[in-house]
Amino acid sequence: MIAVDAMGGDNAPEQIVQGALLAAKAQVPITLFGQEKRIISILESFDSSWRQHNISIYDAPEVIGMAEEPVGAIRKKRNSSIVQAIKSIVGKENSAIVSAGNSGAIMVAATFILGREKGVSRPAIVGELPIRSGKVLCLDIGANTDCKPENLLQFAYLGNQYAKKIFNLNSPRIALLSNGCEEGKGSLLVKQAFALLTKADFNFVGNIEPAGIFKNKTDVVVCDGFAGNVLLKTIEAVQQAFNLKSGAIENGGALLAGVNGTVVISHGNADAQAIQNAILFAFKNSIKEKVTHGTFKESVSSLAT
Repeated sequence: MIAVDAMGGDNAPEQIVQGALLAAKAQVPITLFGQEKRIISILESFDSSWRQHNISIYDAPEVIGMAEEPVGAIRKKRNSSIVQAIKSIVGKENSAIVSAGNSGAIMVAATFILGREKGVSRPAIVGELPIRSGKVLCLDIGANTDCKPENLLQFAYLGNQYAKKIFNLNSPRIALLSNGCEEGKGSLLVKQAFALLTKADFNFVGNIEPAGIFKNKTDVVVCDGFAGNVLLKTIEAVQQAFNLKSGAIENGGALLAGVNGTVVISHGNADAQAIQNAILFAFKNSIKEKVTHGTFKESVSSLAT
């Protein structure tokens, strides 16, 4: 059963509910969290026979707006669709959550309610960047705009494990996003992170420029959430400008790595098709094992000191 935040996103609740209905018709069981009467009205307008599909509704009357301050919103609006949907994972009523809502609020709620995986101080959003010969994982793509070097080290460990799981690679290539491939390039953050990554027990291939990502020179790109989000949105803008296939539409969302549960964050302007894809993506990933390994905490701690 997949929990869907019906009230989150620029096109909520109409497009969210429609996308959930499409996923339910594809045999994915759904629980819609949000304002019950409004959700039922929308379902009736799309398909009067919606009750024949595996859709349930949890009445969560409060809505966290896209521009609200995350921590304060989570504390004040405990009956919001975001909070109640994430809580349902703890109680095992649902196996994953999909939301196109306030990404900061989703991350805060997931961190507080689900808890972080062992050794993770900050969860990261993992995006799949489409390239000619496949895909490249990128993290963080928006959860943490300001980072410390040890955060990027943790992202690298998470990316390494996700790439092994998702791409079935024995030794994924890990690269650090920078403005040049040479050692010594980049901001102070990048330089300090580079020093930590060179000591890590995974296949670190050094700095990488955006062009290198699309020349299949890495499997995982590590960066802070500001740079990652700008990179992702630049790629999306180019795709739209040249009418290219969008990786965001293909998956519909991105995984939040480092929390104890499957959380898929969809784009704020996601339409019904993107939401359907995000739900199918969440359903596929909800049975995945935890990706961090037993020595994760010890590895990060030893290198960061």
